Amino acid sequence: MSAEPRVLFVCHYLHHVVGGAEIIARKVVEGLGEAGWRVDTAVLGGPDPVQVNRSVEWRLPFGLRAGSLRGKQFAIYAGSLGIDASAVRQILRAIEGVKYNLVVVHDTVSAGVGVRLARALGLPLVSFVYEPLPRLSPVQGGVGDPLLRVLTARANAVIRDAVRHARHRIAASRDTLRRLEGFAPGPPSTVVYNSAPEPTRPHGRGEGLLFVGRLSREKGFDLVLEAWRRCPNRPPLSIASLDGPMAGEARAVATSLPGLQLLPPVPPSGMEEVYARHQVVVAPSAWPDPLPGAVLEARAFGRSLLVSRLGGIPEIVEGYRPVRTVDVESGSGKAVQELSEAMADLDSWATVAPDPAAEQAFRSRHSLRTQMDGILAVLKAQVARS
Repeated sequence: MSAEPRVLFVCHYLHHVVGGAEIIARKVVEGLGEAGWRVDTAVLGGPDPVQVNRSVEWRLPFGLRAGSLRGKQFAIYAGSLGIDASAVRQILRAIEGVKYNLVVVHDTVSAGVGVRLARALGLPLVSFVYEPLPRLSPVQGGVGDPLLRVLTARANAVIRDAVRHARHRIAASRDTLRRLEGFAPGPPSTVVYNSAPEPTRPHGRGEGLLFVGRLSREKGFDLVLEAWRRCPNRPPLSIASLDGPMAGEARAVATSLPGLQLLPPVPPSGMEEVYARHQVVVAPSAWPDPLPGAVLEARAFGRSLLVSRLGGIPEIVEGYRPVRTVDVESGSGKAVQELSEAMADLDSWATVAPDPAAEQAFRSRHSLRTQMDGILAVLKAQVARS
């Protein structure tokens, strides 16, 4: 293996952080650069891609931004409809004459472009997998159900092709890996947990509830609102997002019921203080979220957690004491009841102190060093093979 391996890193919209995948991609790209790897980024959309050594940008048609949720949906479907072929040609022209060791595709949105590039360049592909399908729900509304099912089926085929074509796959959690093997069995896979932020200072208990994330049913926001409405002694509820199909409903509730606060947009660097002001982070995700960043950050900052048991959440809260889990699998009625009861009785569970040994194990498992060591081990092995 050469002293400085070169990787073509395909991802979406690093410039404007709009969610967990973007934050993770930025960390990975910067970590590879610090480890001495030459990384060229091919970024879907955005006016100012991250500059590592060189950067390639391609834009979606019709004025869509990959950083917008509709843009993400379109980008996923673009691969199934062949629309991303022009993007692949644009990227190939921009990197003409450059020799790479690997193509790395970071997210579901980039899957179609990543596998086309790997084939065109004759290079091995390493695929990060955060959303193994058939469950695909990046957007709600705007497309009729029959058409949505057709497009989803075609997008599934593209993403399945990408993860099967990969020489190695990196999964965000054990649950993601299990679902991935059911969706597209094939090449070897490794679980590499995402890193959690390091607190800059100790934090007190905080007050009230906090919801962080997309305002949508798959994130359980409808359950949070209904449970909070029914709670007899409603604790204050803050919402750190105005993105998603339920944003209008959140605004309506905030104007009609006291105690609900819509927080202004906060950059990732300011989120620690937002978490610190609150006692409990509520995240009853109704779909198998691979490793939800809000839950990961909340535990890192010592917040109590009111969460579902789906996806990678049980792996994040493993060994955590100040946590209450709710059953969303049995229907919204039971989930709302359990959420409301937990909100009404925070003192019985949310004031329990974390176990120091469990928190040390959590910090070690979710450190940036552990994450980058895991990623580099996979990439080095693939470069050596090639």
